[in-house]
Amino acid sequence: MNQSDMHFNFKPNARVTLQPNVNEPTCGSTRFRWFTHFALPYPIPSKSGIREIRRKLDYDFQIDLACGVDRHITLPPSENAIPVVSLTNRKQHDIASEDGTDSYREELQGMAYCLDTREYPSLKDCLSEQEDKLTASFQCCQEMIHSLQKSLPYTVNWSVFPLSFYDCGSIYCGVDHYCPNLNKWVRVVDGMSVCIPRRLLYPTFVISEILTPPNEVMDLCNELLCESHVALMRDLPRSAVIHACTAVEMLANHTYVFLRSQQLQDKGLPLDDAREIADDERRSKRTDERFLLHKGLKKAAGVSLLEDDKALYDDFGKYKQSRHKIAHAGVSPVMDDARACYACACRVITWLCQKSNISHPALSPDVVSYIPGFTVTPGETYRLSDHETKVLARFLTICSNNEPK
Repeated sequence: MNQSDMHFNFKPNARVTLQPNVNEPTCGSTRFRWFTHFALPYPIPSKSGIREIRRKLDYDFQIDLACGVDRHITLPPSENAIPVVSLTNRKQHDIASEDGTDSYREELQGMAYCLDTREYPSLKDCLSEQEDKLTASFQCCQEMIHSLQKSLPYTVNWSVFPLSFYDCGSIYCGVDHYCPNLNKWVRVVDGMSVCIPRRLLYPTFVISEILTPPNEVMDLCNELLCESHVALMRDLPRSAVIHACTAVEMLANHTYVFLRSQQLQDKGLPLDDAREIADDERRSKRTDERFLLHKGLKKAAGVSLLEDDKALYDDFGKYKQSRHKIAHAGVSPVMDDARACYACACRVITWLCQKSNISHPALSPDVVSYIPGFTVTPGETYRLSDHETKVLARFLTICSNNEPK
């Protein structure tokens, strides 16, 4: 894979998980459970919260969405002491802190809490598949939030929306164990998963200028592709496919009318008459990719995607059928197919722009535009609070000290 391909496939939701190494509890506990939680940028419209059990990748998660919950952060004085990040009912009084311990309480607009309902016999077993559980649990939360959004009245469904990991920036995770001596669940360890692209301190590439779309059609086409990519980030495959295919279809219609009217003008027809004829020919074929990308363009300008790149032509035809199944039967494609559809749409649009001599964004940055390496920052003044920044810095210190020498 070359550098350009790597950047094109760069994942905006890429993450790194900071999980300190700790020993098994000395109490001899054989019951461990894993959990994760993260803040939401809006309150959940429910008086008592919403709870569901959802299954993903052979895991059963109990998911709670709620408001009226605060995040309680405890930072022990020792630099090697693991922070404790817990959730507290807003009506509950502050927890007394030990001498030298920093304690913070943050009001959250909303909260998503996810508990793996399976119990594990040891801490090692509980943490063995943590990355898979982080992915699966976050996807379950996304699906549940999306279901909630679709249940809201139409005039207020903007107030709740699915989040990507890029939107959240950070997720807290941890393990509790049932202590036989205390006869209650007790925290063993906390961890933190952070989004790397969300914290880039410098860009990984540069552009020379902001392009001005040559017309409203291309402007809307680029807008639809942006919406498709954001849908991919938020694990919304149907929306991603519909937006990507609509962008291609719209530009293909415009390209046919443009090239066909040019052909008719060359034969002596006035511009208005040429456009009217081209538009009439296109109207009944406006959703037929075989006409828009092959037969019609071949007749209008002697160009054909089928002849130039049969594999790309066949791929788009496949994704167009998937788009029809989504629009008319509500079928949902898998995420890998939605990502492939977006990449295919970008390449078809690039081809169309080249054939009609329309300026357009590049498929990927030029190699000379790349900035080698990347730098991240633990701070994020418009997203992370000062207290969260201290927690992140502490986790980084502990995990770096845990690295083998």
